[in-house]
Amino acid sequence: MVGDVGLAADIEFLVSDECILCEDKIALPKICIQSGQKADLVARSATLKCCPGIFGLLIPLIFFLGPVLVELACKIAGLQPLRPPSPLFITLVLLAVFGWLAWRFTKRIEVTWFIRTKEAVAEEKRIRKWRGWLIVAGLVLVAVVFLALTVDSDFIALAFFPVIAGALFWGWSGHSTKPVFAGKHDGLNILKGLSSEFLHEVQSLIERHHSETA
Repeated sequence: MVGDVGLAADIEFLVSDECILCEDKIALPKICIQSGQKADLVARSATLKCCPGIFGLLIPLIFFLGPVLVELACKIAGLQPLRPPSPLFITLVLLAVFGWLAWRFTKRIEVTWFIRTKEAVAEEKRIRKWRGWLIVAGLVLVAVVFLALTVDSDFIALAFFPVIAGALFWGWSGHSTKPVFAGKHDGLNILKGLSSEFLHEVQSLIERHHSETA
């Protein structure tokens, strides 16, 4: 739908009560995606990504259970058990391969949206805290991998804790301050994570535009 009155004239998208369908590049109307307000707003832009769900399952599985799965595969194939740290090296290779495949098949879109200035300030504070904790978790993870490579491959099991902590900090830092790229439908990209107030305001703008041009 081509918009006006707050909608960029060269943007086309479809809006429903649950999501927006758009092309690979979109600038959302100047309305807060959380509150639906139109004043005191700050623009945000980002490349949103959507990775096939199979990688979201396989990569953590290989990370946490890689050496065990390698040993199990050797037994099923009738091969001699591998000596440490060979299972760990094979796990790292598998992680690299599936990580590259995940990157290769990840879809990306460019999105610009708006949030309230108050929420933008709170978001910046969350990001600073998240980065600090993530650095700590990363240092712990590096130490665990170093111990697994130099002392005993069993140390890799301890990586569970910094990875889970990092994932929690990542989710906590987002806190619905940006849309979510949820996949595709009929060739269009699905944008979710938008409040009902925002979607209602967009629909009202479109209806008002149609009534003015009818």
